[in-house]
Amino acid sequence: MKEDEKTEFKKELTETIAKAAVAFSNTEGGRILVGIDDSGAVQELDDPDATSRGCAQILKNSVRPDITMTSKIEHLNIEGKDVICIDVKEGYEKPYYLREKGLRAEGVFVRRGTSNQPLSESEFRLMIQNIRSRSYETTTSLDQELTFETTSRIFKEHGVGFEENHRKLLGLINGEGYTNLAYMLSDQFRPSVKIAVYVDESKTAFTSRQIFNGSVLGQLLDALDFIEKNNRLSSEIIGYKRHDSWQFPPVAVREAVLNAIIHRNYAIEGSILVCIYPDKLCITSPGSLNECYSVEDLKIGVSSSRNPLLADIFYRLGYCETYGSGIPRIIDCYRDLEQPEIIVGDSVFHVCLPATDKKSVDPLEQMLKSKEVITRADVEQTGHSKTEALSIIDSLMKAGKLVKYGGGRSTKYIVQ
Repeated sequence: MKEDEKTEFKKELTETIAKAAVAFSNTEGGRILVGIDDSGAVQELDDPDATSRGCAQILKNSVRPDITMTSKIEHLNIEGKDVICIDVKEGYEKPYYLREKGLRAEGVFVRRGTSNQPLSESEFRLMIQNIRSRSYETTTSLDQELTFETTSRIFKEHGVGFEENHRKLLGLINGEGYTNLAYMLSDQFRPSVKIAVYVDESKTAFTSRQIFNGSVLGQLLDALDFIEKNNRLSSEIIGYKRHDSWQFPPVAVREAVLNAIIHRNYAIEGSILVCIYPDKLCITSPGSLNECYSVEDLKIGVSSSRNPLLADIFYRLGYCETYGSGIPRIIDCYRDLEQPEIIVGDSVFHVCLPATDKKSVDPLEQMLKSKEVITRADVEQTGHSKTEALSIIDSLMKAGKLVKYGGGRSTKYIVQ
C-alpha cells in the first residue's frame, strides 16, 4: 500500500488528521487510514474503539466549517489487524480550515500529490472568490433518475413554465445532466422536514408529528399547512368586536420556515426540525450562517443566500418578496412583545418564536399538575380527540410520567 493524492496513512491517532481532513475537503476528498505507517505497514492499534472516538472528536473540534456530516469513520480489517478509516468527501463550503488558525491562508490546506500544503495568499483569495461557482446546487446530482410531479404541479398553479428549456434556464440541468438543484426539487429528494407537537419542553410526549419528504416546494407547503392546523387560535371580545389572535404569528411562522428551507446547507445530510411547544415554536436547520454575516446583520436585512438559484425559484413563485427581508419581518411581528431567539452554531441555525398568548395555561399540562389520577376521558376534555388522547397517554407512560392500573372501562393512570 502506498499513499497517493486520495490516501494518507497515520501510524497512530494525532491532531494532524485534522490537517489531512481539511486538505481532502478542499480538493477531491480522500481517506485517512489510522493504523498504517508511512511505509504502508499495518500496525496494531491498542484500542481501535478509542481511536475511532478520538478521530470523531478531532474532526468535530478542529475543522471548520463542520465536516462531521460529510465524513464517515469506520473500522477496517487489513492483514488481520484493525485499522480506522476516515472517509472525507469533497466539501461544498470551501474553504475549510483549521479552527485554531482561523480563516486565513495558513489555516487552509489542499491536497497536492501525497502532501497537505497551505494555500498562498493569492490562492486563498481565489478560493474565496470561487465559492459561489462550486456551490452545492450547481453540482451534478448523483441521482439522475428524477421525477418532478409535485414541482410541476406547483409551477403550473403559479403560471410559471417548467418545460425542459425552462429547467435549463433555472439551473436544473447542466452539461452533465440534472444538478443538485433539480434533486432538491424532485420527488426523490430525501432530506426532510420533521415536525412534532409536544406536550411540554421535555419532549416526553407529543400529540402529533409528521415527516415531509420530496420536493422542497412541497415540503414548504406541507409544513406550513401542518403548523397552521396546530397553531392555537384564541378570541377575545373587546367592546362589540371579537379580536382573534394566533399562538404564533402566521407571518413569522411562514418567514421562519421559508428561511430554513431556502438557506439551509443541503450538502449536510439531515432534516429541518420543527418543534411546537405550548409556549414556543422552534426551527432548527442544518448549516450555520453563510460567509461572514452576523445575527445582527440578518436583523437589519443584510444577507447572502447559500442557495441563490433556489432562492430565485421561490422568488419567481411569489413565496418570498425580497432577499434579506425574512428575519426583519419576523422581528416586526414581535414588536412590543418578547423577542424571538436566534442562535447560530457551528453547523446549525436555530430560531425560536415565543407564543404570543403565554398567559393562557395549557390545559393538559395544568391537569397533570393538579391531579394524582387521570383517565382517558380527562385527556380528551383538554381538547384532544380519542386517538390523540391515547397517543398522549402512551407517550407519557413510555416517559415514566403515567402508570396504568385497572383495565377496560375502569382503566386509570397514576400521575408520577
